[in-house]
Amino acid sequence: MAAEVKRGIVGVRGTWMWRDRDVVVARNGELLVYRKGTTTLKLKIHLWDPAVQITFHADDALLRIKTRCDDVLFDCKETSHRDTWLATIYTVQAMAPPVPSSSSPGVVALDDSDDSDDGDFEIYADETETLAAFQKVRRSITCDLGVDASDGNDTATVNEAEQAKHWNALAAYIEHVDGAGRSVLLHWDVLLALPVGLSMANLLTALGERNRPASSPTTAPQGRRKTSASQKTLVTAFVRDLLFHHTYGHRLGKDAQMAANIHLIDKYFPHCRLRRFSNLDDKDVPVVVAATQLTNSPAPPPSVRLLPQRGNRHILVQSDKNPSPPSTPPPPRSLSPLATLQTLRSLLERHSMTPEAFAEQCTLFHRSQLGNVPLPTFLGPATCEQKAISDHFNKLTAYLVWSVVAEESPLERAQAIETITAIAVAANGHELNNFHLVMASIGCLGDTPLMPSRLPATWKRVRAKCKAQLFELRSLCDHNGGFETLRKKQLLMSGTAATLPFLGVVGATLERLRTTPLFTAGRIDVEKLTRQYDALRVVENALERSYVFPAHDGVQAFLQGLPPPMDGLQSRSLALQSIEASYMSSSAFRVASFGDIPPRRSSTSSEANRVVPFKFACALQHTVPVASDRLALYMELLLVSDKTPVLKLVQSLLRDVHESLFLTSTQATCDLLVSRWDALLTAMVTYCLPEIIDVVGPDGALEPLLYESVVRAVFPAFARSVYCKVVAEQAPITKTTRDQSAQVHPLDALLAPPSPIHALQLIANVLATFPTTIAEHEFQKLLHTSRVPSPRALRVFMASSLDPTRLRDALRQALAVYTRCIVDLAE
Repeated sequence: MAAEVKRGIVGVRGTWMWRDRDVVVARNGELLVYRKGTTTLKLKIHLWDPAVQITFHADDALLRIKTRCDDVLFDCKETSHRDTWLATIYTVQAMAPPVPSSSSPGVVALDDSDDSDDGDFEIYADETETLAAFQKVRRSITCDLGVDASDGNDTATVNEAEQAKHWNALAAYIEHVDGAGRSVLLHWDVLLALPVGLSMANLLTALGERNRPASSPTTAPQGRRKTSASQKTLVTAFVRDLLFHHTYGHRLGKDAQMAANIHLIDKYFPHCRLRRFSNLDDKDVPVVVAATQLTNSPAPPPSVRLLPQRGNRHILVQSDKNPSPPSTPPPPRSLSPLATLQTLRSLLERHSMTPEAFAEQCTLFHRSQLGNVPLPTFLGPATCEQKAISDHFNKLTAYLVWSVVAEESPLERAQAIETITAIAVAANGHELNNFHLVMASIGCLGDTPLMPSRLPATWKRVRAKCKAQLFELRSLCDHNGGFETLRKKQLLMSGTAATLPFLGVVGATLERLRTTPLFTAGRIDVEKLTRQYDALRVVENALERSYVFPAHDGVQAFLQGLPPPMDGLQSRSLALQSIEASYMSSSAFRVASFGDIPPRRSSTSSEANRVVPFKFACALQHTVPVASDRLALYMELLLVSDKTPVLKLVQSLLRDVHESLFLTSTQATCDLLVSRWDALLTAMVTYCLPEIIDVVGPDGALEPLLYESVVRAVFPAFARSVYCKVVAEQAPITKTTRDQSAQVHPLDALLAPPSPIHALQLIANVLATFPTTIAEHEFQKLLHTSRVPSPRALRVFMASSLDPTRLRDALRQALAVYTRCIVDLAE
């Protein structure tokens, strides 16, 4: 007997009554129903049979399985139990072996697939295998669906007789295949590009003549053709889609073309214009006769609930009676402009929102994105709207990864993983059916920075319930099987409820069909039409239904402005790997003794030594665009923080410089400064380099930028003292006084520069305002008319108090120009 996947007692509808039965789902694809407590087999269902259909209602615990011969109804008592049985059934259906190809008779296809399928995953305690199944989800979304109607198609002209044959072939296709009418309407632009002379009038005429009643006097006796009821139904559905469907109604054309097509419909299919034959809702109006403004739909009837009383009596109470006063949600907390980029946990806490509510907001946003993409555009080159969906998917996945690694402690990272899992579970529920969000969430958890090998201490703190939910979600992403379980489930759910499909499986199917020509050897490949429509049917169903959740303006704006993927996630993950590995090794060898105080679980880890947390460093990258400005802000925070030895070195430098002002020469003071800059830079590289890289980003010129930032931040504390000492040591210079009527001079800031870097930057900015050929000459004129008391002292101040070789090229060039200009000054 095959191994059992799940066994339980479920109510089964018999001929006359419900009976409790033992239901077993086996690995070989069989669902077995036994008499309760015995081994008497009552029913067997082969789940791998393609004719098996599974239907259920979102809020009902009943589950219906329809086979070729039976129609069985199961009562799972609760919707949660029903969902568990559904997950088991879908998982077993995904284990179905591939069907051997029938293109080469006599050749047997051997199954050489890898043995590491879903059947080998026995328990969910080891999350490594579950996350390994999520690895390729991020790459599987394909929105570049470029399909050219002329690629591989025959372009030879066809005579009128052959054209009529093609029209009749399409008419026969519509008559005999369920869904062929919508398939033709979906591919209408592609069919018009074929050299068969197709038009809507020709197709309607061919359908009308083929389905004209035999009793019509215009039909010759030898041309009578018997039409079945199913053919009439399919043709009627095609015509009614032309008249009433909001997606395909524009295929009738405009103005004169629409009038001609409507005339043909009135001639051949007058019954299709009657509303009593419509299977649509009353709120739907025909495309042709649509009013300018729709009337409001009637209000839904009041819902009724049962209040339990003593005994078996109940009281009917209207839900709207005695309404409780609406609770006003607290306003969101004010946020610093420098920290607009928040982690997921911070975002939910700020808006007092649950993961389920956040999943609803994501669903509304994704539905609005999908609503901007017309269905026929999926058959052509990728549009901006399709690329926007793909880009937002990647941004959302990267943001979720960043939200985990940006947390400071393993406990907080574990809570972030549980939050993402809760979002995925809510999106997978029957109220949302947002498989797009499900794939983004599990694609995030399957990313390399979040694997248990990188974050062992984090995954140790993830609760078992969360790991069990991840195990249940694994059946949706069986990538080796082409996401067949996901494909079936989202197609099934889209037919009964609002659904957002994962476009990756749609794109993969269309990508495989791209190279197949639609028109070759004088024939239209209707099989390709059918397969492409079957792939896009789930998108068609999704566009026909919408969600009714209220939108949250703050969250919608946040989703609209998601930042691009952050740099440094891999380096951050590697840093966390070393931290958590050391933590795990230290906790593994710790032996508790009697009387020890239980260790207190802290909310922070060794990252408490950081001056700027990683999430705030990323927020600075998102808010402050210039790297030098971010580094200057970081230096201000570093010089007042006692978490690193840099503060003690700065205090020692200030003390030594102030002591040398009256005891040593100017050259000795400058030599002291040059050596201390090197010591400060070495200390910052030793203790703060990863943090500086997080703030600045991947900048190749990090060393000169860091050197200048150190001088800019520290030098103003003693700049006036050093400058006065340098000026006093230089000989007095007789200078030409400039006109006092001039209000502002470009070099006035050189009278008391805060640091040599500030002075050199000012000179570089002034030189940049002149043309390159005359920049030095014009700057010399400005220097002659400036009020700088001692230009030579300023040159010593800029060149001797730091190491010019560590500066940027622009500042070194400014120093060289200034040195050449002061040579000609009269002293």
